Amino acid sequence: MIKKLTCVALLALTGCYSCSRHVSTVRPDVIRPIPGITSRYRLASLTVVEPSLSGSEDAAKAAKYHAEDTANMFAAVKKSLYGNYPSVFSDSGDAIPLTVHVGWKTHYQGSPIVQSPVTYMVLPEDAEQETVYYVTTKAQSAGSGGSWTEQTSAARYSETWETWLLPIGYIPIPGKSDWPRTFGFLRLSKDSIVGSPSKTIDSKSCIRDLVFDPKVDGDVIAAAVMRALNRRQHAAEIATIQKNGVAK
Repeated sequence: MIKKLTCVALLALTGCYSCSRHVSTVRPDVIRPIPGITSRYRLASLTVVEPSLSGSEDAAKAAKYHAEDTANMFAAVKKSLYGNYPSVFSDSGDAIPLTVHVGWKTHYQGSPIVQSPVTYMVLPEDAEQETVYYVTTKAQSAGSGGSWTEQTSAARYSETWETWLLPIGYIPIPGKSDWPRTFGFLRLSKDSIVGSPSKTIDSKSCIRDLVFDPKVDGDVIAAAVMRALNRRQHAAEIATIQKNGVAK
């Protein structure tokens, strides 16, 4: 009995650990405001494409998760925008409100190795995920430049390994990471979660954390919004040049 209790205790303590690295070419340290942006903006709202569910999936649970994920994404994107682009984003009364709509597509590739109680439970399982975000940014009100809409996209790549019975998966995964590596304890009691616009992922691991990481994806989507503002500024400059050219 003592041995059994000891084994259960060790299992509860070591459990399942995961470590992820994240890479993207669209991030706040790469996408910077171009010269000439004089307007201030604020994030007024953010919506996320709703998942398409099959008849066997729990619509109420999916709606609950979708609302939670949307709120978390709004908070993460706002924090990144205001923190990384303070010269452009502000909550001041004269700031131009922006609405942002996010569509996304995730491709998840697990390890090709056939998992067994030895490999999956003890040795790290490697998995790769690529998430592409399709971001539509709109200026809600007509200011000096009028209302406008810009569509941008951004992708991030993540690689993860995890173990179920030993904390080997907590060892940092090799390779470059544009953000600090994500370490997490895998909770075995998680319910089904909405993992992409087209399906519900049933998982008892940390798939939900893999699908959307507040720090990583908040930065990626914020950079995509900043890219939209840069494009808008560039288009306005071209229009001014063309107008002046015609006038001459």
